[in-house]
This record gives sequence, C-alpha cells and structure tokens, in this order.
Amino acid sequence: MRKAKHCAGAVAIALTVSFGSNCESYNIGSNEREGFIFMSKRPVLEIPKTQLEKSLHIFSFILVGLMLLLSILSWNDLPDKIPIHFNIFGDADRWGGKASILILPIVGFFVFKLTFLLGKAPHMLNYPVKITKENAARVYLEARRMLVLINFEISMMLTFLHVDIVLNAYKKMGFGSWMMPVFFILLFGTIGISIYRIVKLK
Repeated sequence: MRKAKHCAGAVAIALTVSFGSNCESYNIGSNEREGFIFMSKRPVLEIPKTQLEKSLHIFSFILVGLMLLLSILSWNDLPDKIPIHFNIFGDADRWGGKASILILPIVGFFVFKLTFLLGKAPHMLNYPVKITKENAARVYLEARRMLVLINFEISMMLTFLHVDIVLNAYKKMGFGSWMMPVFFILLFGTIGISIYRIVKLK
C-alpha cells in the first residue's frame, strides 16, 4: 500500500506544472488572432482529443471504478486486519485496519483527476524545449499522450496492487514481487520516451 502511495507521489512530482506565466491565446486554424504577451509566448491551443486519449481515459476510469467496486463487494468478508505493505519478495509485512482498502481507489481517482486536468492545460506544463507557434501543437499533443499513458499505467498498477491486497487478506496467493519493477519500467520508460520525442520536436 505504501509503495502505491509513494509511486503516486513520485508521479505527481514528475508532473509538476508552472502556473506563473501568462500565455498567448489562439485556435488552430485561425489566421491572425493573437493576444497580449506578458511573461511567456506560449500559445493556448484548442486541440481535439485523439482516439487513443479517449480510449485510455475510459479504461483508466473503469479500472478506478473496479477498485472501488471490489472494495465494496469484499468489505463484509474482509478481516479486521489487512496487508498494507509488502517486502521486496511480495510478502505482506505490515498490516492495518480494513478501511485501508479504500486508500488505493482514492489515490487512483486523485491521479486520474490530476492527469485529466493537466491534459486540458498542456501549455502550463514544464518542457525541455522552447514552445513556439510552429511546434506548440505537436509538443502539446505529445505531452497529452504521455499523460494519458501514465494515467493508464498507474491505474492498472493500482488495480493489480488492490487485488493483491484483497488476495493476501484472504490468505491466498498474490501476484508476487514482479509488479513494482514492471511498473517502474513502464512509468519511467513512458516518461523517457515522451521527453525524447518532445526534444526532437524543437
């Protein structure tokens, strides 16, 4: 459980945004519509969501819903103490009250909401390249793709952890120790590849 919260915290740090800049505003396809420029020349664009973004948002929301549903369905049968921490071998080594089963769905919803809101304002994110009118649309789209992928990966991992906690609470075999390494490879692999693709767009 703590591993999951630490993962969510690390992602929140990785997705830190800067809210101190004013931006130029115009729509894709408009010719000469420009606003005042103060601290930044970053454009604000109206970019339609791709099918990939829509699909991953739906799948992520379903996964968060499944965690909540599993919590509700298993509530009455859960013991008073459930595992809340696992060692590197995937064995439960710390236990807490069964209300702890609600933590992962809450974390999942928070991450879903955070990435969804950030995706609506990609001009507010920090980038490794200078944002111009020429590259803004492509950079923002790449950043949004990264956000939805991260959201889906976190939702999927939290769901696996949630099921693992329930299985261990019932004294059944869990998924083992492979989950966290796979999660970090997926997460930081997605971030690394996305940053590389964004840098190439400069």
